[in-house]
Formats: sequence, C-alpha cells, structure tokens
Amino acid sequence: MTKLNRMEMRAQLRHHFLEYARLHAAADGRIPTVIELCEALGTTKNTLQRCMNDLVNEKILTRRSRKEGMFLAPKNCFVIGLMFESGGTMEYLNQPSWMAGFCAEISKNRRFLIRFVQCANIDTAPLIMHKYGLDAIVFKTIPPDKALKLHASTPETDRARFIYNFNTNLDSTSGEFNSGMNVIVMDQENWARHLVREAVRCGCRSLFQCGTKDAIAEYYADEAMKLGLPWTPDRLLSTPRDIAKRLPELIDKYNVDAFRCAGGIFRETLFPVLRKYPDFKPLILSYENLPLTEFLHENPWARICYPFSETLEEFTYRMGVETAQKAMEAAENGKLFGYQKMAIKTKHLTDNISGQKK
Repeated sequence: MTKLNRMEMRAQLRHHFLEYARLHAAADGRIPTVIELCEALGTTKNTLQRCMNDLVNEKILTRRSRKEGMFLAPKNCFVIGLMFESGGTMEYLNQPSWMAGFCAEISKNRRFLIRFVQCANIDTAPLIMHKYGLDAIVFKTIPPDKALKLHASTPETDRARFIYNFNTNLDSTSGEFNSGMNVIVMDQENWARHLVREAVRCGCRSLFQCGTKDAIAEYYADEAMKLGLPWTPDRLLSTPRDIAKRLPELIDKYNVDAFRCAGGIFRETLFPVLRKYPDFKPLILSYENLPLTEFLHENPWARICYPFSETLEEFTYRMGVETAQKAMEAAENGKLFGYQKMAIKTKHLTDNISGQKK
C-alpha cells in the first residue's frame, strides 16, 4: 500500500468518523461507544483508537474518563489553510501586501488560526482538509483551469469551504465559476475602461497602447471605440521591439495624445523613444502609482495620469482583508458566497495631472 493510499484511508476514516459521531452524539456531546463505531464504520478497534487519539490531540474530541466515554469538544477555534502545490509559484510571498492584509484581518479574531499547507498534488485538497482538520482553505496560487478541476472533484459538502483568489479576470469562464464556487477576483475590466474614460476627460482623442495583447488591451480598445474614438489594431504595440521600430511613424500617423503603457519593460523602451521628441508630450495613463518625484525629474516632459485613489499595494492589501473575512465566514458557517469581483478605487484627475505641458 502506498503512502498516499494510507493517507487517503486515514482521511476517509476521519471524515466518516466525525460525520457519524456528530450525527449520533448525545445532547451533552457524548459519542457512541467504540464497539458501535467499529461496526458502523467497518474498521478495527486499533485503527479506530488511533483515529480517536489524533482527534483528542487536535482538541476535536475530549476524554473525561473511561467510565464516561468520549465527547465532542465545543467548537471554539477554526483553522484556515493557505494551500499551494509543491513546485508551483508561491504567490503569497510574491504579494506581501495581500499576505499582510490577510494575516492582519485574521489576527483580529483569536478564534481563527492560519495553517500553511503544501501538497504534492492539489487534487488531494479535500482529503488534506479532513486530515488536518481545516475548516476552510484559501487557494492563491493555482490557475483557473486547475481550480475548476478541483471543484469538480470536491464533495459538495466541502465546496463552500474552498475560496479561490485570482489576480486576473475570468470572463471567458465566469459562468463556470459562478456555479457553486467561492471566487474573489480582481476586476481588471473596470481598471482598463476607467483609464480610457479619464483620458477623454483630460481632453485626449487619440489613444495608444504599449503592452501585451491580452484581455486588458481588449477592454481598453473596446472602451475607446464605445466613446467614439478612432481605433485600429496597429494602435497596440505588443513587444518592446515594436515600440522602438514603429512608434515614431505611428505617432505622426495618428497624432497620438495618450498612452497606456503596461509594465516596466515597456516603459524602459517607451520613455527613451519619447525623449527624442521634445515637442511631443502625451498623457501617460498609468496602472501603478509611480514614484513621481524621481520619475518627473528624469522625464520632465511627462504628464502622468493615475486615476485611482489607492495604489496597487493598497488594493492587494484590501483584497487580502476581504479574502480573510470570507474565509472566516466559510470556516464558521460553511455557506457559499459565490463569485465576487473587486475593483480598484477610482477618482477623476482631470484637473490633477502630475507634470505640465511645456
């Protein structure tokens, strides 16, 4: 018998034991006798005793005396697992602000604990939840396709205790995620569309993008067209090489007055090109609250528009707090909250642009 099979059998016995014990417990919490439990669960006395000893150590069962028997312990503490798959990217550490918000929120309530859980195969999450006595599990690292697969293989009784957190929009599969899953996701559509609306408020009429060809780029282009602005596919330069090669001709061709520039690698290519055009001072639509003093000193031509009232770090902290709150609710009552989008807080910056036209 493999180690995984033994773990699965112990987890299954634990699950069935607790299910039977809770269903047949007396009003004072006394559970059935060992003989009755062995017969009901189809196991031996020694195997059952090991399972019960583990539960006593975890303070799920209490043993008063041999004469009185075993009792279910009052539930006064809930354990929330942060689970990731071995060999994958541990995004908790890559997003310290999310982690800070998550831990800070849970630390406010002494009835809740956090347990970090690593597993070789994320599909074993339901078994691991029962093995370690977790009341809810938060998944921050697994991709959407694995989340859907895990959801399909998770018993219905456990699904409401699993919380999936994603940084990207799931519009292409949101219907599947809406079906009985707890999901918290960043609303990138609102993000991209607000950039376009703010550019129009600032008087811009010819927009451009330097970034990856992804859903954000599509939202940006769609919002521009909805507002009656001209748009063609060549207004998106999706590689840094294209910026240096094609940008000058496109600036003249379209009389560009606003850029969305995604990511540091694109900015590192774009800004040196723009410095060669001292009379060209477009509005830079930013996703990140750049260190403006230093940036404007190095790029005095720039006008930066950051139309959000919180930084990315503040937003991910808030997402960590929200995830913690939902995880505590799921751990305590096992109720499904469903599919939830979180948008970064916005504001209008029409009269508050960093940098001035010269």
